[in-house]
Amino acid sequence: MGLQAGNPLVGGTQLRRAAMSSPNYVPGTSGWSVNIDGSAEFRDIVLPDGVTGNTVTIGAVAPSSPRQGDLWLDTAAGLELNQWDGSAWVPYQFGTDAIADGSITTALVNFTARDIGGITTTVSATAPASPQDGDLWYDSSNGYKLNQYESGAWTAYQFGTNAIEAGSITAALIAANTITAAQLAAGIVYAGIINGTTVTGSTLENSATDPKTSINPDGSIKITNSSGDVIFEIGPDGTTTWYSAAGGQLMQLSPTGVISVTDPAALEFPSGSSFENNVAAIAVGVGGTSPAQFIQLLIESANTNTAGAHDKVYAEFNSAAADNSSDANLELVYQGSNGNSHEYASMDGTGFNILAGSATGAHPGTTPAVPESWQSISVSGSPAWSGTLFYKKTLENEVMIVAQLTAPSSTPINNNAFATLPAGYRPSAAGISFGITSSSGTNPRCTLGTDGTVQTNGVSSTGSTVWIGPIRIPLDL
Repeated sequence: MGLQAGNPLVGGTQLRRAAMSSPNYVPGTSGWSVNIDGSAEFRDIVLPDGVTGNTVTIGAVAPSSPRQGDLWLDTAAGLELNQWDGSAWVPYQFGTDAIADGSITTALVNFTARDIGGITTTVSATAPASPQDGDLWYDSSNGYKLNQYESGAWTAYQFGTNAIEAGSITAALIAANTITAAQLAAGIVYAGIINGTTVTGSTLENSATDPKTSINPDGSIKITNSSGDVIFEIGPDGTTTWYSAAGGQLMQLSPTGVISVTDPAALEFPSGSSFENNVAAIAVGVGGTSPAQFIQLLIESANTNTAGAHDKVYAEFNSAAADNSSDANLELVYQGSNGNSHEYASMDGTGFNILAGSATGAHPGTTPAVPESWQSISVSGSPAWSGTLFYKKTLENEVMIVAQLTAPSSTPINNNAFATLPAGYRPSAAGISFGITSSSGTNPRCTLGTDGTVQTNGVSSTGSTVWIGPIRIPLDL
């Protein structure tokens, strides 16, 4: 039967009511409804054979007996759209063109980073509650230090070496006193890494423990030993001070050039090319009460005649008889390797005095202030002579020779050097000859060469006795 005009449901081809529905209609659950706005909802539609199509079900429970291609909006999962693929319901995703640009606004979005598999980032003075692994926290109470939550604890999260572009951190970005030793890993700052002309701040040290070198804010430099005692120091004004191993002051050099020595053994120079004659050491000693009453300059050298022995010459200046040795203001003393001292000269208010009576000897080969003692050589040769030759240098720069010898028992006798005088006792002219006395031969004589060799001529018989001198030979011919 057709619908009649004046029907309360429809008027012509249009609904007059808001909706027309089946008696069992429950929205989203059962029945059907056709609405005046053009929408409709049908549940359990059965299509006759030959009619194709798919059902769309809205509900919290998956539809029963679905056909391939059917759709299900799961109200229990936020209206998630699923499609039956013939064996299971699988999510049905919208394509890139299904949603218009800009249609998803802030008001429509209600989820967190963690809801979509991400991590949370928090900026606060206290650690976030209920963190999960991977979450980040900028601690605003600690200079916005970045931390990451891992295995039940917040740990510092450091940027890698490639996280900051080279040259992007400039001096203008760093607040004064921000970067201290606590922010720098051990060994991260080394020679060549600081490019600049001025380093200001606290003391710079090459080690946290002794021994170490310290550069202080006042410009001074100190070096300590393993016990922490200062052994070297350059003060702010340039004063340089040396200390003993125990920390006592040894010597000080002021910017004005004044050297102060407080330990008598402090100033010592080892031997070197600048010292002749094998100088072993030069030392300056001071003594007496303060100010020092005497100063001693000591020069020590190896003894050329005795291995391991040393000769010493020292000049001593006295402002008083503080060392109880003399009241002279200046003394020049020679001390031999045997420890005996010989005072050569002294100076006081009366003038400079050469003490000939107190000097018992001189260094061999030099022109002495008083005559030398006799030196001796046991003669030899090939074949050998026998006897002893005596020699010494005079005040007139002459060598004096005297001997009684026995000629060899076989030839040759003459031109057979039987002795060699040391350097300092040799003439500068070649072939110096002088007469001798012999028990054999005619016009016997002796020759002293520039190399110091002594030999005879004119002795005719083996075993002869030969007397030489005493003869004086000038060394400056």
